[in-house]
Amino acid sequence: RTSLAPGDESDAGLAELFRGVTTGGAGVIVSPIDGDESLQTNTNFVGTYPTAASASVLRQTVMDGDNMLQRVLGPDREVMAEHSYVRISDAGSSELAGAWELRADGWSGLLILTDSQYQYLITDDDRPADASPDSTDEVLAGLCRSTFGQAGAYRVDGNALLATPDIAIDPAAEGVESAMPFKLDGDGMEIEIDGRSWWLEKV
Repeated sequence: RTSLAPGDESDAGLAELFRGVTTGGAGVIVSPIDGDESLQTNTNFVGTYPTAASASVLRQTVMDGDNMLQRVLGPDREVMAEHSYVRISDAGSSELAGAWELRADGWSGLLILTDSQYQYLITDDDRPADASPDSTDEVLAGLCRSTFGQAGAYRVDGNALLATPDIAIDPAAEGVESAMPFKLDGDGMEIEIDGRSWWLEKV
């Protein structure tokens, strides 16, 4: 994927950028199924495209040390796709570590933190339900303007997460450290993401 040209906020530029974003989501994992602990159902409540925000996917997971193979299974348990991952962080034990769900009218989102890694996806709830990579530039530009997502490493400096994304919706942000000020309050957290203040609760 290529980054936007400096100052390019046109529908065509944003649409081209968003077409390079996979149909990802975040939500809840339910396991086991049929007594097989390697099978999980992933049900999303937030997704880069609206159709991904309500999708349930059956996955088979095979672990080998720090290596993980995930198979996406179809209705008859046939393998639709395979993805390989390498563990780069444990779940974490700090008070930040965990899954944090966004609490904001009109928005859905999830922030996942270990002690060293982060991932977030936040979307506007008011998006065309049938939007897809084949949608018009205008529709995709609207999705791009109302979808915030990154994943990478972070460190804590005072009351801020200093985040360096390995993956971001805009590739220009990748590898660039930025501050996300935060304040913890019990099981809640106020945090600034993409220039906006959000309230999340640990789930």
